[in-house]
Amino acid sequence: MVGLFGKPALPERAAALRFLAETTWRAALAWPEVKHQLTAVLGSQLEEEPEILDRPASLIAFQVVLTATQFQAAANLCPAPQAERLLHQVALLLKENVQFGDDRAVLFLACHQMFAKSLLEGLNPVATLAVQLLDEWGLEDDLDFEGAEFWNPITLAPLVVILSTAGGAWWRDTLAQHRIVQEAA
Repeated sequence: MVGLFGKPALPERAAALRFLAETTWRAALAWPEVKHQLTAVLGSQLEEEPEILDRPASLIAFQVVLTATQFQAAANLCPAPQAERLLHQVALLLKENVQFGDDRAVLFLACHQMFAKSLLEGLNPVATLAVQLLDEWGLEDDLDFEGAEFWNPITLAPLVVILSTAGGAWWRDTLAQHRIVQEAA
């Protein structure tokens, strides 16, 4: 069905499904490079559990956090009510997928909230999600600076770059080609 301005209509659930499929696929493609960079940066920390990044759960956590990071484009490009519906569609699709499940849907929504909170607090939201991802993996790389602990920027920098770029421009490209429409109730 062709919508306004000659763009074909794309139902919200279909858009959420395409977004999730594309983002998780891109995450899987980026995963070998992510593991390589993190292994180089976290060397000594991985001595206790060298296989931690080889676990399927580590890739799945990366896929979910990358999806949450890349979803922020929908929040910026779509009207707020539509972005909220899309957010819940993506979470529902994660929950329905046996590979991901309910705990990953919860992680996705929590990352979305962390991103928004970081923006309000003037923090780097992608770095906040990178820290969450490292926590999911059970990794720590704190530096003590005058009694305050901070994450090591050498650890965070490669992960922030990957989370910022690995997902592509799915929402922008899709919205240029389609009009995302709410499904009839």
